[in-house]
Amino acid sequence: MKTRLFLLMTVAVLFLCSVSSGDAITWTTIDYPGGALAGLSGIDGSNIVSLHGIYNLDTQTWTTFEYPGAINTYLYDIDGDNIVGMYYENTSGRHGFVYNLDTQTGTTLDFPGTSWTISGISGSNIVGEANGHGVIYNLDSQTWTTLHYPGASSTNISDIDGSNIVGGYNASGAYHNFLYDGTIWRTLDLPGGITGITGISGSNIATQRGGIYNLITQSHTSIAFPGAIITDVFNIDGNNIIGLYSVLGGKHGFLATIPEPATIALFALGAFMLRKRFTRLGGR
Repeated sequence: MKTRLFLLMTVAVLFLCSVSSGDAITWTTIDYPGGALAGLSGIDGSNIVSLHGIYNLDTQTWTTFEYPGAINTYLYDIDGDNIVGMYYENTSGRHGFVYNLDTQTGTTLDFPGTSWTISGISGSNIVGEANGHGVIYNLDSQTWTTLHYPGASSTNISDIDGSNIVGGYNASGAYHNFLYDGTIWRTLDLPGGITGITGISGSNIATQRGGIYNLITQSHTSIAFPGAIITDVFNIDGNNIIGLYSVLGGKHGFLATIPEPATIALFALGAFMLRKRFTRLGGR
């Protein structure tokens, strides 16, 4: 009887938690001033980077950024005080860079022998792609490393979070997603044939055509801006998702904040502890 009562209480609590945690996502439209290049590309804490500027969620203000001496600058990601992207010069063409907002110093990062595209940064590691190869640059050792999915004809890296790297590869004429933790390669063929991983944060992976894949539950959740024709997800940080949505009137950047799932985990832990307590008291 005690066990049955315990189970009923647990189900009721988890149901109530699931209802409260299932509240609507909070959507915020964030457009770069003037309507230029609306997509948001990187996020870390309260700072979001778009192609030409940095938006702070706390102050709700934009800061325009151009790499010193460049005629055009594109920002792709941010981690702490470091932003990464590409810039163009009249004389020398296209270059990768990292710029520290605190010290206001920039470093040009040119992959040996060819240009490359930077896609993400986490700590001292910057990732990207060059001529069909995944590329990692380490700021501490100032060394380059290329990554290839075993047996693949080409590999591209989309993002990095700690030691976890995500991206895609081509093999035998087919495209697949992957997760690499520095030791083990894992193919991620997502439900419905979803491809195009764009970001990773903890156990959540962002997929471009509007969705989040959770590595723990192995489930994919669609993310669609209300009323939009197309929603593209470009990056993720914790429970904040950024990207671009399209409506008949044009395209806009967005921030989507998902309700924290922590309360469910706490109730589940509490239920487990209660179950142990019932057992010690002689519950059946």
